[in-house]
Amino acid sequence: MGKANVRLNPRVSQSVRKNIVELACGFLKPILQERFKESNKSCGRRGAPQQHESWVKALCLLLKILCVLTWDGYEAQIRSRKDLCSIIGVGSLPSKTVVFEFEKKLPEKWLRTFLWYLVKDYCRADMWVACDSTGIALVKRSAWYCLRLGKKLLRRENLKLHILQDLKYGLVVNAEVTLFNKNDSPILRFMLKPFKTIGAVLADAAYTCRKTMKLVVQKKGFMLSPFKSNHLPKAKGCMAWTKAYWFWKNANWIFKALYHKRSKIESAFSSIKRSFGSSIRTRQPQLYTKEILLVIIAYNIRQILYIKTAKEKNLQLWIKT
Repeated sequence: MGKANVRLNPRVSQSVRKNIVELACGFLKPILQERFKESNKSCGRRGAPQQHESWVKALCLLLKILCVLTWDGYEAQIRSRKDLCSIIGVGSLPSKTVVFEFEKKLPEKWLRTFLWYLVKDYCRADMWVACDSTGIALVKRSAWYCLRLGKKLLRRENLKLHILQDLKYGLVVNAEVTLFNKNDSPILRFMLKPFKTIGAVLADAAYTCRKTMKLVVQKKGFMLSPFKSNHLPKAKGCMAWTKAYWFWKNANWIFKALYHKRSKIESAFSSIKRSFGSSIRTRQPQLYTKEILLVIIAYNIRQILYIKTAKEKNLQLWIKT
């Protein structure tokens, strides 16, 4: 597939990273207030601890993920900042215990809905998307301890993250988390469900199947993916399969030129793992998927801030490497 031939404009990224907390607060506050639709509530009894609204807890949780902080780091770098209280418009910020309890009670369905809400304005009828998967480690054992004793880290100690990325803006428009041994092609069909129409889907051979190709054609798009050695050009009710097979077989140089655009998704995986880590620290299985979805949401928030900053300063979002 090769290396990506474009990269994020350093002038854009530096401008955002300097003030990422303030920019994120200004961007997220109206959105979270609209999503939760809560009115200010006073304490029920005199002397009771101050109650924070759900949107404030959600904002603090996203800031903690966005700044890649531990819970102690959240207390030191987020909650202790008095200027953030004035920016957000509250008297004080919730403690780490309150935010953690909020995360445990936050429905996974809400996170998926919020992810779609962030990116829906950037989705287009002719959008080109790329699909791929990567491993996310579950930190259950020390890597050094395993090396010292000669024990191997097992594949079952990893989860599989599938993402669908918009190739124009670099946003993750959908994501799914599965076990390491699950089949890939049904996951792509699941991630394509929210789209009424689509331009092109670029995926590797693991996602290639007739059902997926038929679904993409129904959404008025086409699929570019290599075929496995045991695949045959028989249509079996899907003529798009035969056409795609012969295009891959007989016009491979054109296929590779178009398929190379999928290299951007490797840059996304690299950015996610370098910025937010390649593993999740939680020991609670019910929080595995939530933490990964929160990381994807944080990545999208940062990417949207890049897009907005590039438009405001009239800069190119991507430049050639």
